[in-house]
Amino acid sequence: MTKATLHRLSADDQARALPLLEGRDHLLLLEAVIAGTAPGYVCVDDPSQPRALFASGPEGHYLVGDPGDGSFTSALAAHIQGELLPKAREQGWASFVLYHEPEWALAMEELFPGQVLVRNCQRYFCHQSPLPDWRAALPQGVTALPIDRDLLDRDDLGNIQWLRDFCEGDYASPDAFLAHGFGMCLVQEGEIVSWCTTDCVVGRRAEIGITTASDHRRKGYGTAAAAATVEEARRRGITHVGWHCFQQNLASAATALRAGFVEQYSHAVVSLWLNPVDGLLVNGNLALMAGDYAAAAELYRAGLALWAETRDVDKSAVLAERAYQARYRYQAACAAALAGDAAMALDELETAWAYGVMRQAAV
Repeated sequence: MTKATLHRLSADDQARALPLLEGRDHLLLLEAVIAGTAPGYVCVDDPSQPRALFASGPEGHYLVGDPGDGSFTSALAAHIQGELLPKAREQGWASFVLYHEPEWALAMEELFPGQVLVRNCQRYFCHQSPLPDWRAALPQGVTALPIDRDLLDRDDLGNIQWLRDFCEGDYASPDAFLAHGFGMCLVQEGEIVSWCTTDCVVGRRAEIGITTASDHRRKGYGTAAAAATVEEARRRGITHVGWHCFQQNLASAATALRAGFVEQYSHAVVSLWLNPVDGLLVNGNLALMAGDYAAAAELYRAGLALWAETRDVDKSAVLAERAYQARYRYQAACAAALAGDAAMALDELETAWAYGVMRQAAV
């Protein structure tokens, strides 16, 4: 039997894994982990000459390189099932996210045996086009401010704690964000309505992400915040700015295009929702968006039935709020109707109506 190998590199040795990232511009956040400017750790098959890499970062986990003879996969499966997933459940995680290259697709069944996986992909964009005139697009009374120490120390702004949490998410602390990252936010009448921050910065490259408060969306604020942050990146000498979003996040993709980003490629990602109810329902969403209505209806049916059996024991993340419960019932009804299952469609529609929030569910 081949001996399983999984070696965690020390912070001083993590740079040995950098050759595995050559030509992979979309893995800049993983480079930040290796550089020590983002929290995480790196494991390899051979510390002296790595051919396979598994890393944990602030937005998920990464699997890169050559699967080899399977010994690395076996060791990694034991690490995930024996250590990472129990810890994730203990800490209340909703899902375990793993970005992987095509060569590792067949390994997913060994890494997550008998578990409900959501197979998805992320779209990667790079800024190439001229910036839009974001200043002219801002309504009167909306101000763009840099996210600096003075702003983060203010307590008179609405959404300031949300912004603080967002800033430290990829850096482990606000101080680390201020040392290694930057961003811009939009303020209106004493409230932060939209912001864009770097997910990571490595040399002259950066990746950014945006958030807009729910009651201020569809006003162009996300585009303006993103453009302002790209402008700041250029001022700092950064020449490459990237953007990620999941394939189903059409709003994020549209914002990227409006801000001057160009789509380059997509890469695979799997998610293990720690409650299988959530995995079934999210797979139902993807099947519905792909037009596979029969599969979507069955996935919704299975997920909602399992939730009915287990909701008092194992809480669902995607059904945590009553409005989302109605939304999934409504989506199940839509899938069933499109699949020709009138009985299921009517049952689910009546259940959604009973929640009393059909207006929100249908939006």
